[in-house]
Amino acid sequence: MVNSNKIRLSLLIAFVCRSLAAFQAASFVQPAAPTIVESNTPAPASVSRARRTAIATGYGRIRQTGVAQNTGLFAKKKGAAVKKGGKVQVKMLKFVEGTGRVGDVVTVSSAFWMNRLKKTNSAVMITDSEADAEKEASNAAAKEALDLANDLKAKIEDFGTLSISKKAGPDGQLFGGVGKKAVLESLAEAFPKGVLAGKAVKVVNIKDEGGSVLKHDIKEIGEYGVTLSLHAKVKVDFKVDINAEA
Repeated sequence: MVNSNKIRLSLLIAFVCRSLAAFQAASFVQPAAPTIVESNTPAPASVSRARRTAIATGYGRIRQTGVAQNTGLFAKKKGAAVKKGGKVQVKMLKFVEGTGRVGDVVTVSSAFWMNRLKKTNSAVMITDSEADAEKEASNAAAKEALDLANDLKAKIEDFGTLSISKKAGPDGQLFGGVGKKAVLESLAEAFPKGVLAGKAVKVVNIKDEGGSVLKHDIKEIGEYGVTLSLHAKVKVDFKVDINAEA
């Protein structure tokens, strides 16, 4: 009985081995050897041109203009806002004490940017190239404002004496004073609308005929000197004649 079982087991093992060998032989396909075709005939011009373009552009990885595509491999933002040491460059949108005023470009730690400035919308990240562009535009605007102020100064100097009529008594005392605001409003009426508008335009002082600065409104008729600020760097002097209404 034992010998019979051994014979059956041997036959079973032999059958399994033959089946496995047959399966492997049927499943494996020998790869075909590559065929190399040699020819002395040059490739068509269009094919050669396509080959050169493919090589020059890194097979589609680089644009034909020579500028790398914005991929993870080639991307490199010029003048990045992130600086060495984990610092970031930002433009202030709000005044933050100890950091900067509105419009300032400052460098802060990434932690301060994330936890304070970004959360409160107090600043935005800005690159070197963006900061340079804004500075250039700001300088151009500042130059234009200065040129306009100097042009207006020349016009006011050519204007001569400003005349303001007010009710006055026999002794020349005015019924109500003439202040800096009234002088500026009267001057503005002599020029195109909006020319003398803006925070930078203001009367700095008014002087009497003796050259003393008045500490109060004009109280009597006469000629006075006025200093007007048109710009942080531009001031102009003119005369105002306060006379009695007829």
